[in-house]
Amino acid sequence: MADTILKDVHVDRENELKLFRSMVGGDGDSHILLIQAESGMGKTSLLGEFWRASRSSPRSHINLKRTTYSVEEILTQLVDDFGGSAAFPTYSRRLEQDFARAGDLTISGSRLRDVSVHQTVAGPDRELRQGVLTDALLQDLRDQPLGDAAVVIFDTYEEAGQEVKDWLSGRFLRLARTLRWLVIVIAGQRVPEPELGWDEWSLRQTLRPLDPEHVSEYLDRVELRLTPEQILVLYEATEGRPFDLATAVARIVARRMLPHE
Repeated sequence: MADTILKDVHVDRENELKLFRSMVGGDGDSHILLIQAESGMGKTSLLGEFWRASRSSPRSHINLKRTTYSVEEILTQLVDDFGGSAAFPTYSRRLEQDFARAGDLTISGSRLRDVSVHQTVAGPDRELRQGVLTDALLQDLRDQPLGDAAVVIFDTYEEAGQEVKDWLSGRFLRLARTLRWLVIVIAGQRVPEPELGWDEWSLRQTLRPLDPEHVSEYLDRVELRLTPEQILVLYEATEGRPFDLATAVARIVARRMLPHE
């Protein structure tokens, strides 16, 4: 019961869901959504809703929590999630031309099997090759759109290495912004700072604590009946933080389910 409740905290996030569905539906020019949320604000739950809402579209979820995650590995995952090397001929050709020469790589399909490329290619050369591969991947997406909409969710942005942050907020977004059908979500306790002109194709949302009425709404959804005084105590104890609220409610429900002596 506790786990079920923790997974079902979806209150006061209708605006974010509406924005996401609008982007996937092709409404307006904005197709990049920045979600900033402190710990416990329901970001993971919201991203889960985004994922379910995009089940009929090609999609990729990339968690940047592993700080050693490299640009090359991210590109590889995107290729794999969106159809493999056959769907990215320009990228695959560049990969073979620019990296097979290193001699320390084993390439199978679209995957880099040996991360020693990070040791043998460094500095300006590595940045250049990352740019070449990024350009090639986006070129393939321009030449062969994945459909009416495709979704990429980058999670835990603040945990990414600086190289990945610079690439994602720089070259990748600059190129991806021209692909209206490619919906990109970047979420984390920190997100890229919008630059001049970003408001034409991106939106930024900050998840705030819930209001008391949203706590009542959540309690109705999980069918937990409390008095107005108890609801106020619960709100003040959790400060409206979705995760803390869900944890407290799960404990209350679990206790009520215990057999009475």
